[in-house]
Amino acid sequence: MLAVSRFGSPLPVKPLSFICLAASVRKVLQQEKKLDSLAGLEAKKRRAHPRFAVSANAEAVELQSDARIRGRVSDISAGGCYLEVMSTFPVGSKVNLRISTDEKDFTAVAQVLFATEGIGMGLAFSEIDPGQRLVLDSWIGELSGELTRDRKKFRPEEVARSEVSSIDHQRNVLNELIIALIRKRVLTDVEGRDLMLKLLL
Repeated sequence: MLAVSRFGSPLPVKPLSFICLAASVRKVLQQEKKLDSLAGLEAKKRRAHPRFAVSANAEAVELQSDARIRGRVSDISAGGCYLEVMSTFPVGSKVNLRISTDEKDFTAVAQVLFATEGIGMGLAFSEIDPGQRLVLDSWIGELSGELTRDRKKFRPEEVARSEVSSIDHQRNVLNELIIALIRKRVLTDVEGRDLMLKLLL
């Protein structure tokens, strides 16, 4: 039975499948528009700090479920990083994050800003201890070129160890020199012993 207009002419009847398809397409387009808007917002958040390419191993543990995933950090900034993983946590999840390289370890609490299953997720650092902030700042400085590799490792305790090692080396050299002078009879045994005692003081 055809539907009839008030003028007596038959109205075209759209097949049910076409109506369902049109509704589905409309819904998908609306979702894509919403996702584009959210992606743009998150991209702006991520770009609040300059990002730098990096390759580092990472482990994220979700605070609520204690679920653990491992992946690779491909970029990092003072505000967050991008973690490449096959399985992701839901957006909004908080995680304990550890990023490791051969030279350093960095830990922080982070929140999942956006996630794409099978690709990775964007994380924003939400809690960083002061000591870890220094590690991150040093890392960012190195990646940006503001801090050279030669300078980044000079921590106070390492400088102290280096100075002690240098002093010990000098004492060993002088000790060998005194012994050589005694053997060649340039110094007497008494003179050599007095000089060695002075080295120990």
